[in-house]
Amino acid sequence: MARKKSKLRQILSVRRLRWSFMRGAVRLCPPLGRAFAFPLISLRAVDCAAKVLEDRRERWQVDVTPEEVRDILRPAASNDTGDTKGNESGETLMRRQLAVLENCEVLGHTGTIFRPQEQALVNLDGSRPNWNFSKPARLKRRQLAAGRYVLLPNMGHYYHLFANDILPLLAALEGHPAELPLTALVPSGGHPAQQQVCAALLDAYPCLSVEEFGKDERLSGGTLEWIAALGTNYEWMPVTRDLAARLTRILRDGNDAPQNSTRTKRVFLDRGTAKLRRMTDEQAVRAVLDQHGYTPFIAHYGNFAEQVETFHAADRVVAVHGAGLTNLLFCRPGTQVVEIFPENFVKSTYFWLSRRLGLDYRYVIGGPGDYDQTFQAGAEALDTVLRD
Repeated sequence: MARKKSKLRQILSVRRLRWSFMRGAVRLCPPLGRAFAFPLISLRAVDCAAKVLEDRRERWQVDVTPEEVRDILRPAASNDTGDTKGNESGETLMRRQLAVLENCEVLGHTGTIFRPQEQALVNLDGSRPNWNFSKPARLKRRQLAAGRYVLLPNMGHYYHLFANDILPLLAALEGHPAELPLTALVPSGGHPAQQQVCAALLDAYPCLSVEEFGKDERLSGGTLEWIAALGTNYEWMPVTRDLAARLTRILRDGNDAPQNSTRTKRVFLDRGTAKLRRMTDEQAVRAVLDQHGYTPFIAHYGNFAEQVETFHAADRVVAVHGAGLTNLLFCRPGTQVVEIFPENFVKSTYFWLSRRLGLDYRYVIGGPGDYDQTFQAGAEALDTVLRD
């Protein structure tokens, strides 16, 4: 979520109008749903599974102060996605499912699992398909070889790559039989970070292999392993300190960046040429950061190995809110983090992540942002936090 759209703009969007048209057409002529891979309903994976290995719900909680409730959790309730009830107490209901799916297909254009018998989308909670996932398309059928497969569809977004795919898979691999081969299905044409993460996992787990699929393909055959973990607040990553440490160790062992403990200890995560959340007082902010000895670092898909090493070595990190803060996964316990927000775009994603990982989290709330969240960060407020 970056730009805030009015209700009218949401209703009149091309995707929503196309979805509404197709939904009506498929109800009148059900064969259209089969031809264009367009589901009207959803089924929970554990309700249509050949075998349910786990279906668990548990409360996860972190300690919060009254100031953090006032400044982070309450304002974030309107920007976080999912169910944010109860988040003021720093808790979420974490859902975890492991199941074996037979007679299901993978739709390449949406990166989703489709149940042909019921023309249904398979998901975690049975929520109805919406305009983001119900894109009509004629897809080329491809038969998978016999074996076990797991779908990793979120390879295009840096945060969701880890939150929704890699971390749940990593947790499940600990209990996976070493003699049972497992193939990860990933979208083709992925960025270098995706490729390096997959390569590191292949080195760490010999039972694992990777197979790519195209957006125009419809995969059938094989047995799908459903691996999902998600909080009711979707911003709150399903991670533990041990799981993050294991991921960091695997990635550091598998990357070719020099593991140098003399790297800069104070890092400012520079947004580079990003259009969103630019600071109107950037020069003043940079002057403050210079005074406190922070070195700018720009994260991009081409320097993933360096990101892992830079954040692992850092003692202090300052950043404007953005997906680059996913790299907090690689920080050591006790690392100090300062996150900068526009006043009208506070999210609790990295507050939660920092608390779960034992990081020392601080924040600066700047002025209100415009449509692109361009805002005044507040150099004096940042200076006060850094001095503290």
